[in-house]
Amino acid sequence: MANDKWTMFKNSMHNELAISKEDIRVWVKEAVHEEARKMLANTFEDYSVRDIIKVILKDEMKTHYGFKSEIKQYIAKEMVEQLSLSVKEDHIDQNGVGH
Repeated sequence: MANDKWTMFKNSMHNELAISKEDIRVWVKEAVHEEARKMLANTFEDYSVRDIIKVILKDEMKTHYGFKSEIKQYIAKEMVEQLSLSVKEDHIDQNGVGH
């Protein structure tokens, strides 16, 4: 009997409302896409990249001895290189040479 009701419902949707299986698939796909977008927006709106990196680094520092000093050395080296490039570019621009 439950199967008969389902068949009647499907026939009604198809014959009277002209709704096909493909219509339903498209609607479901659109609805799932929108809900997934909302979930991601709600999940990650409170997180900042900086906070995520801090948590990851703290966890890594706990598991790897000396990791903190390696990170500091790497960051210091990168900052020196970036500042050096910036100073050189500023010096060239002020002297009218370059670019």
